[in-house]
Amino acid sequence: YVSGTADEGLKEGGINQTIKATSTGTGEVEFIMVGFKDSSSYENFRVIVGGMEATVYPLEGLAPGTYTATVIIEDFDDRFETIEVPVTFTVTAKQDSEDQKQDDPEQDNPKQEDPKQDDSKQEEIRYANTEGNGTKWTKGSTVTADFTFKRSENDSVTFSHFTGIQVDEKDVDKANYTAESGSVIIKLKPAYLETLSVGEHTITAFFNDGNSASAKFTILAKSTNTNSPTSSGTAKKANVVNTSTTAPETGDNNNMLLWLMILCASMLVLVNVINARRRNTIGRR
Repeated sequence: YVSGTADEGLKEGGINQTIKATSTGTGEVEFIMVGFKDSSSYENFRVIVGGMEATVYPLEGLAPGTYTATVIIEDFDDRFETIEVPVTFTVTAKQDSEDQKQDDPEQDNPKQEDPKQDDSKQEEIRYANTEGNGTKWTKGSTVTADFTFKRSENDSVTFSHFTGIQVDEKDVDKANYTAESGSVIIKLKPAYLETLSVGEHTITAFFNDGNSASAKFTILAKSTNTNSPTSSGTAKKANVVNTSTTAPETGDNNNMLLWLMILCASMLVLVNVINARRRNTIGRR
Protein backbone atom coordinates (compact mmCIF):
# COMPACT_ATOMS: atom_id res chain seq x y z
CA TYR A 1 0.00 0.00 0.00
CA VAL A 2 2.90 2.41 0.64
CA SER A 3 5.92 3.41 -1.47
CA GLY A 4 8.83 5.61 -0.40
CA THR A 5 11.15 7.79 -2.50
CA ALA A 6 14.25 9.89 -1.86
CA ASP A 7 15.63 12.60 -4.13
CA GLU A 8 19.42 12.87 -4.41
CA GLY A 9 21.72 11.30 -1.87
CA LEU A 10 22.82 13.57 1.01
CA LYS A 11 25.91 15.63 0.25
CA GLU A 12 28.21 17.76 2.42
CA GLY A 13 27.30 17.20 6.07
CA GLY A 14 24.53 19.41 7.35
CA ILE A 15 22.12 19.02 4.40
CA ASN A 16 19.06 16.95 5.26
CA GLN A 17 17.20 14.41 3.13
CA THR A 18 13.41 14.09 3.12
CA ILE A 19 11.69 10.80 2.30
CA LYS A 20 8.02 10.98 1.31
CA ALA A 21 5.73 7.93 1.66
CA THR A 22 2.59 7.70 -0.50
CA SER A 23 -0.37 5.32 -0.17
CA THR A 24 -0.92 3.40 -3.42
CA GLY A 25 -3.75 1.10 -2.32
CA THR A 26 -7.23 1.40 -0.87
CA GLY A 27 -6.08 1.32 2.71
CA GLU A 28 -5.77 4.67 4.49
CA VAL A 29 -2.33 5.33 5.96
CA GLU A 30 -1.79 8.50 8.02
CA PHE A 31 1.45 7.80 9.85
CA ILE A 32 4.54 5.75 9.11
CA MET A 33 7.29 4.23 11.26
CA VAL A 34 10.88 4.95 10.15
CA GLY A 35 14.22 3.54 11.25
CA PHE A 36 17.56 2.33 9.95
CA LYS A 37 18.21 -1.17 8.69
CA ASP A 38 21.79 -1.11 9.98
CA SER A 39 22.09 -0.18 13.66
CA SER A 40 25.48 1.45 13.01
CA SER A 41 23.71 4.11 10.93
CA TYR A 42 22.37 5.63 14.15
CA GLU A 43 25.93 6.78 14.84
CA ASN A 44 25.93 8.84 11.63
CA PHE A 45 22.28 9.80 11.10
CA ARG A 46 19.21 10.94 12.96
CA VAL A 47 15.67 10.82 11.64
CA ILE A 48 12.56 12.89 12.41
CA VAL A 49 9.13 11.60 11.37
CA GLY A 50 6.01 13.69 10.76
CA GLY A 51 2.96 12.04 9.26
CA MET A 52 3.90 10.51 5.92
CA GLU A 53 7.34 12.16 5.73
CA ALA A 54 10.68 11.36 7.34
CA THR A 55 13.68 13.73 7.32
CA VAL A 56 17.17 12.28 7.71
CA TYR A 57 19.99 14.48 9.08
CA PRO A 58 23.72 13.69 9.15
CA LEU A 59 25.28 14.12 12.59
CA GLU A 60 27.95 16.72 13.23
CA GLY A 61 31.59 15.87 13.84
CA LEU A 62 31.89 13.13 11.23
CA ALA A 63 35.24 12.46 9.58
CA PRO A 64 35.57 13.22 5.85
CA GLY A 65 34.18 10.46 3.65
CA THR A 66 31.03 9.03 2.09
CA TYR A 67 28.30 7.64 4.32
CA THR A 68 25.37 5.44 3.31
CA ALA A 69 22.40 4.04 5.18
CA THR A 70 19.18 2.25 4.44
CA VAL A 71 16.02 3.79 5.82
CA ILE A 72 13.15 1.37 6.48
CA ILE A 73 9.50 2.42 6.43
CA GLU A 74 6.88 0.39 8.26
CA ASP A 75 3.17 0.70 9.01
CA PHE A 76 1.88 0.65 12.56
CA ASP A 77 -0.69 -2.01 11.68
CA ASP A 78 1.60 -4.13 9.48
CA ARG A 79 -0.69 -3.65 6.50
CA PHE A 80 2.19 -3.46 4.01
CA GLU A 81 5.67 -4.85 3.69
CA THR A 82 8.67 -2.95 4.95
CA ILE A 83 10.05 -0.52 2.37
CA GLU A 84 13.78 0.21 2.13
CA VAL A 85 15.13 3.56 0.85
CA PRO A 86 18.91 4.16 0.54
CA VAL A 87 20.42 7.54 1.44
CA THR A 88 23.96 8.80 0.88
CA PHE A 89 25.91 11.92 1.83
CA THR A 90 29.52 13.07 1.67
CA VAL A 91 31.61 14.90 4.26
CA THR A 92 34.47 17.01 2.90
CA ALA A 93 37.46 18.23 4.89
CA LYS A 94 37.63 21.96 5.72
CA GLN A 95 40.43 23.70 3.84
CA ASP A 96 43.17 24.73 6.28
CA SER A 97 44.96 28.04 6.36
CA GLU A 98 47.98 26.76 4.38
CA ASP A 99 45.72 25.65 1.53
CA GLN A 100 44.02 29.01 1.61
CA LYS A 101 47.36 30.75 1.34
CA GLN A 102 48.18 28.65 -1.73
CA ASP A 103 44.89 29.59 -3.29
CA ASP A 104 45.40 33.26 -2.37
CA PRO A 105 49.00 34.31 -3.09
CA GLU A 106 48.29 37.84 -1.82
CA GLN A 107 48.15 36.41 1.72
CA ASP A 108 51.80 35.35 1.46
CA ASN A 109 52.80 38.72 0.06
CA PRO A 110 50.46 41.24 1.60
CA LYS A 111 50.30 44.54 -0.22
CA GLN A 112 52.42 47.16 1.42
CA GLU A 113 50.48 50.36 1.98
CA ASP A 114 52.02 53.58 0.81
CA PRO A 115 53.03 55.59 3.90
CA LYS A 116 52.04 58.74 2.02
CA GLN A 117 48.50 57.39 1.88
CA ASP A 118 48.55 56.91 5.64
CA ASP A 119 49.61 60.53 6.08
CA SER A 120 46.81 61.71 3.83
CA LYS A 121 44.31 59.75 5.89
CA GLN A 122 45.60 61.30 9.08
CA GLU A 123 45.51 64.77 7.54
CA GLU A 124 42.06 64.60 6.01
CA ILE A 125 40.86 67.95 4.71
CA ARG A 126 37.73 69.26 6.42
CA TYR A 127 35.50 72.21 5.57
CA ALA A 128 33.18 74.06 7.95
CA ASN A 129 30.86 77.05 8.04
CA THR A 130 32.27 79.81 10.23
CA GLU A 131 29.92 82.75 9.59
CA GLY A 132 26.30 83.13 8.58
CA ASN A 133 24.73 80.18 10.36
CA GLY A 134 21.40 81.29 11.83
CA THR A 135 21.03 84.24 9.43
CA LYS A 136 17.53 85.74 9.21
CA TRP A 137 16.50 87.48 5.99
CA THR A 138 13.21 89.40 5.63
CA LYS A 139 11.33 89.44 2.35
CA GLY A 140 11.52 92.86 0.74
CA SER A 141 15.07 93.44 1.97
CA THR A 142 17.71 94.57 -0.55
CA VAL A 143 20.73 93.09 1.24
CA THR A 144 22.41 89.75 0.52
CA ALA A 145 22.57 86.76 2.86
CA ASP A 146 26.26 86.04 3.47
CA PHE A 147 27.96 82.79 4.51
CA THR A 148 31.67 81.99 5.02
CA PHE A 149 33.23 78.53 4.67
CA LYS A 150 36.80 77.69 5.71
CA ARG A 151 39.31 74.88 5.16
CA SER A 152 40.95 73.00 8.01
CA GLU A 153 44.38 73.44 6.43
CA ASN A 154 45.87 76.07 4.15
CA ASP A 155 42.69 78.16 4.02
CA SER A 156 44.18 80.37 1.31
CA VAL A 157 43.39 77.68 -1.30
CA THR A 158 39.79 77.14 -0.19
CA PHE A 159 38.34 79.17 -3.04
CA SER A 160 40.24 77.14 -5.67
CA HIS A 161 38.55 73.93 -4.45
CA PHE A 162 35.04 75.39 -4.27
CA THR A 163 32.65 73.79 -6.83
CA GLY A 164 29.16 75.12 -6.06
CA ILE A 165 26.25 75.26 -3.63
CA GLN A 166 22.85 73.77 -2.96
CA VAL A 167 19.91 75.14 -1.00
CA ASP A 168 17.63 72.48 0.46
CA GLU A 169 19.48 69.83 -1.61
CA LYS A 170 18.78 71.64 -4.89
CA ASP A 171 21.54 73.08 -7.07
CA VAL A 172 21.68 76.87 -7.15
CA ASP A 173 22.55 78.60 -10.41
CA LYS A 174 25.65 80.81 -10.28
CA ALA A 175 23.49 83.75 -11.38
CA ASN A 176 21.74 83.63 -7.99
CA TYR A 177 24.83 84.14 -5.84
CA THR A 178 28.36 85.45 -5.79
CA ALA A 179 31.42 83.61 -4.47
CA GLU A 180 34.41 85.56 -3.19
CA SER A 181 37.83 84.43 -2.00
CA GLY A 182 39.03 84.91 1.55
CA SER A 183 38.11 81.40 2.56
CA VAL A 184 34.89 81.24 0.49
CA ILE A 185 32.26 83.91 1.02
CA ILE A 186 28.89 83.05 -0.52
CA LYS A 187 26.37 85.87 -0.97
CA LEU A 188 22.82 84.87 -1.89
CA LYS A 189 21.16 87.59 -3.94
CA PRO A 190 17.89 89.21 -2.77
CA ALA A 191 16.08 88.25 -5.99
CA TYR A 192 16.83 84.58 -5.32
CA LEU A 193 15.98 84.81 -1.62
CA GLU A 194 12.56 86.22 -2.56
CA THR A 195 11.78 82.93 -4.35
CA LEU A 196 12.28 80.86 -1.18
CA SER A 197 9.39 80.09 1.12
CA VAL A 198 9.09 81.56 4.59
CA GLY A 199 10.81 79.30 7.12
CA GLU A 200 14.15 77.56 7.70
CA HIS A 201 16.46 76.54 4.84
CA THR A 202 19.88 74.89 4.50
CA ILE A 203 22.75 76.08 2.32
CA THR A 204 25.50 73.55 1.50
CA ALA A 205 28.87 74.38 -0.08
CA PHE A 206 30.77 71.70 -2.03
CA PHE A 207 34.51 71.21 -2.53
CA ASN A 208 36.50 68.82 -4.73
CA ASP A 209 38.96 67.65 -2.08
CA GLY A 210 36.93 67.23 1.11
CA ASN A 211 33.56 67.14 2.75
CA SER A 212 30.67 69.50 2.07
CA ALA A 213 29.73 72.06 4.73
CA SER A 214 26.29 73.44 5.62
CA ALA A 215 24.61 76.31 7.44
CA LYS A 216 21.02 77.16 8.38
CA PHE A 217 19.17 80.37 7.57
CA THR A 218 15.58 81.58 7.91
CA ILE A 219 13.34 83.52 5.54
CA LEU A 220 10.93 85.86 7.35
CA ALA A 221 7.71 87.31 6.01
CA LYS A 222 7.76 91.01 5.12
CA SER A 223 7.46 92.94 8.36
CA THR A 224 4.97 95.76 8.97
CA ASN A 225 6.92 96.99 12.02
CA THR A 226 9.14 100.08 11.97
CA ASN A 227 12.21 97.88 12.44
CA SER A 228 13.06 95.26 9.84
CA PRO A 229 15.68 92.50 10.40
CA THR A 230 18.51 92.35 7.87
CA SER A 231 20.60 89.39 6.76
CA SER A 232 23.21 90.05 9.46
CA GLY A 233 20.62 89.74 12.22
CA THR A 234 20.70 93.50 13.04
CA ALA A 235 17.77 95.84 12.52
CA LYS A 236 17.44 98.83 10.19
CA LYS A 237 15.03 101.61 11.08
CA ALA A 238 12.39 102.08 8.40
CA ASN A 239 11.16 105.47 7.27
CA VAL A 240 7.71 105.99 8.76
CA VAL A 241 5.52 109.10 8.15
CA ASN A 242 2.86 109.90 10.76
CA THR A 243 -0.16 111.22 8.88
CA SER A 244 -2.36 111.54 11.96
CA THR A 245 -3.54 115.12 12.81
CA THR A 246 -4.81 114.25 16.25
CA ALA A 247 -2.34 114.55 19.08
CA PRO A 248 -2.29 111.59 21.42
CA GLU A 249 -4.12 112.11 24.69
CA THR A 250 -2.00 112.31 27.84
CA GLY A 251 -2.56 113.06 31.51
CA ASP A 252 -1.51 116.72 30.96
CA ASN A 253 -5.08 117.70 30.02
CA ASN A 254 -6.36 117.03 33.52
CA ASN A 255 -3.60 119.15 35.08
CA MET A 256 -4.37 122.10 32.82
CA LEU A 257 -8.06 122.01 33.73
CA LEU A 258 -7.24 121.98 37.45
CA TRP A 259 -4.97 125.02 37.18
CA LEU A 260 -7.59 126.86 35.11
CA MET A 261 -10.21 126.31 37.82
CA ILE A 262 -7.83 127.57 40.53
CA LEU A 263 -7.07 130.67 38.48
CA CYS A 264 -10.76 131.46 37.99
CA ALA A 265 -11.51 131.04 41.72
CA SER A 266 -8.60 133.29 42.61
CA MET A 267 -9.85 135.98 40.26
CA LEU A 268 -13.34 135.83 41.79
CA VAL A 269 -11.92 136.18 45.29
CA LEU A 270 -9.80 139.15 44.18
CA VAL A 271 -12.80 140.90 42.59
CA ASN A 272 -14.90 140.41 45.75
CA VAL A 273 -12.15 141.85 47.92
CA ILE A 274 -11.84 144.94 45.70
CA ASN A 275 -15.62 145.51 45.72
CA ALA A 276 -15.79 145.20 49.49
CA ARG A 277 -13.09 147.83 49.98
CA ARG A 278 -14.91 150.21 47.65
CA ARG A 279 -18.14 149.85 49.65
CA ASN A 280 -16.36 150.56 52.90
CA THR A 281 -14.73 153.66 51.48
CA ILE A 282 -18.04 155.05 50.19
CA GLY A 283 -19.80 154.37 53.55
CA ARG A 284 -17.24 156.35 55.52
CA ARG A 285 -17.73 159.42 53.38
